[in-house]
Amino acid sequence: MTTSLENEIIGKLCKYIDGVITAKQFSDWFVPTTWNVSKNDYRANQLIYSIKMCFAEYSKGDWPAEQLRERLIDLIL
Repeated sequence: MTTSLENEIIGKLCKYIDGVITAKQFSDWFVPTTWNVSKNDYRANQLIYSIKMCFAEYSKGDWPAEQLRERLIDLIL
């Protein structure tokens, strides 16, 4: 069962993946929203960590934008 925070994250992530919002717009929303998530929300924390890792590798230049989108799609399937 997904939590409301997970659903909210997935919704925003889908907007980024679909090109409705930019990576910066996603990040501007994502960082403050996920800054202080309860440790009891295990599933949301897993998703948050995975997204952060994907963006970290992308920002280092390890992946092109399309591969970032593919990796993010894998997270929500």
